[in-house]
Amino acid sequence: MTEVYLRPLVLSDLPRVLEWSRDEAFCLANGWPVGLPAEQLQDWFVRLLNNPPVDLVRKGIVVNTPEYPEGLLVGFVDLRDVNLLEKRARLRIAIGDETHRGQGVGYAAGLQMLEHGFGELGLERITAEV
Repeated sequence: MTEVYLRPLVLSDLPRVLEWSRDEAFCLANGWPVGLPAEQLQDWFVRLLNNPPVDLVRKGIVVNTPEYPEGLLVGFVDLRDVNLLEKRARLRIAIGDETHRGQGVGYAAGLQMLEHGFGELGLERITAEV
């Protein structure tokens, strides 16, 4: 059975993110430029970690399986355009690891992020970006 949990992204996640950036389908589905040089992606990732936008909550999606008992980063889930005054945000899920697409990982991660948004952040409306 696969356990799915969310955690903050960290600099050591960069190699996984670089892998995803070489997947044309992933890039097109997520609005990433296809063929972006690794240096540019690294600069973007470091900026995101060190100075995240105030209206973005991004968590890494990790799976624990018998093959990866320590956990494997397979994607990320966002609450974007977070507006605490209007109590709203948009949910976005990206599964970068092709072998974990269509396995319910995004669904499980989305539920956890919704719990965070409605519970800890006190949001009242979260719409999905598909």
